[in-house]
Formats: sequence, structure tokens, C-alpha cells
Amino acid sequence: FFMADDWRAALATWFGDDLHHLVNALGGEVQSARELTRLVSTRQRKASFRLDFADGRRCKARRFRTAESASSALALAPLLEALPFSRILVARGLVAVEQWIEGVPLRPGDVCVEQAQVAGALLGRVHAITKLPADLLAQVPAANSYADSIDAYLQELVVAGALEKAAAARLHEAAMANQPGCLAIGLVHGDFCADNIVVDGEGDLFVVDNESLHLGALDYDLAR
Repeated sequence: FFMADDWRAALATWFGDDLHHLVNALGGEVQSARELTRLVSTRQRKASFRLDFADGRRCKARRFRTAESASSALALAPLLEALPFSRILVARGLVAVEQWIEGVPLRPGDVCVEQAQVAGALLGRVHAITKLPADLLAQVPAANSYADSIDAYLQELVVAGALEKAAAARLHEAAMANQPGCLAIGLVHGDFCADNIVVDGEGDLFVVDNESLHLGALDYDLAR
């Protein structure tokens, strides 16, 4: 936890006035906050904090990476209302306040077969949703755009010194050799992994990080 007033400064730095407006909309007062995640790069900034309210409520404040990711997640989140995914309560700009799910993080090394099966079935239910916004479907990139994205990501790693040029060339060649001719498009989570799942008090799995929700290739979501 932050000491003294440090958490207030941190919230102001990451969320600005937007969080103040959202907290007011919820009719509460933040008593303390705890940083959960943060990412700062030349391309994006994102963060999430746990908020403890004076009345005992607990929520999660999130800063989305980009306006596009925020718009996509907000538009698609209602499609998951029947599934165990955390809810967005209020949102403004790049900031959202979400439902807090009490539970124990699902650690990759401790996942049992039953939990893996439940998680797989849950992602399958996400992919099976067919009532999708037509405007967002029209924006889904074509199959060959994934090749361009892969090449761009590889070059970024080369420039950063994290990957040798020869290795990047081999990876790109392998990706092109396995490029599909067509794609099954649907609702994808974008970051479905143990780190974003908790086991609640009843022993059930609950997905708590859905900021990457978008429409895209189902196979790519499975591979991711």
C-alpha cells in the first residue's frame, strides 16, 4: 500500500480528473488504494488500482492503453453479462471503474486438469457468441493484416535489441508458412490466461481482466 497521501498522488497521476468523476457517480469516497499493474512504453500507458471505499465497497480502477481499446471493451463487455467476467460499472475517457472479485489468483503452475477444462469451456462460450455489433465487425482486419502485424512486432523487437535479425527472419518465415487463407471471426478476449483469472470463494473461476476484449480471429485468440 502507499504511505500517507502517496496513493492520492498516484491516482491523480494515472487517472486525472476522470476517476474523481467516476467515484462521485458511484456515490462513494476512496479511503485507500493499491497499485495492481502498470505499463509504460513509448506506445502506451496502462495501469490498474484496487480502490477501497469508506463504506466498505471495493472496486478496480483501470486506465486503458488507448482510446480504441477502451471503446472496444466498453462496447463488447455487455455481451459477457451471462458469463463469470468482471463488470465495468462506470467509465469516462480512458478510465473505468470495475467490479472487484474477491478470490485467489490462478497460478499457471498450480492449474489442475479440471480448472483447465473449465477455463477452456469458458473461452469456448466467449467464441460462440454470435450477436456481434455490425459496425465493429466491419472494422476487423483481413487475414493478410496479421502478417503485417507480426512483421512489425518482430522489427520492434529487433530495434529494441531483444531479438537478432536472423532469428526475426526465421520467425517471420515460419509465420508466413502457416498463414491461413481465411479466418473465423468472433468475440475474442485477447489475453485469456491464468494471470487474469481468480478462484472465488465457491471455487469457481472468474475472469478479472478484460481490457483486451475485441473482435478478431478466434484461432489467434486460442494461440495467444
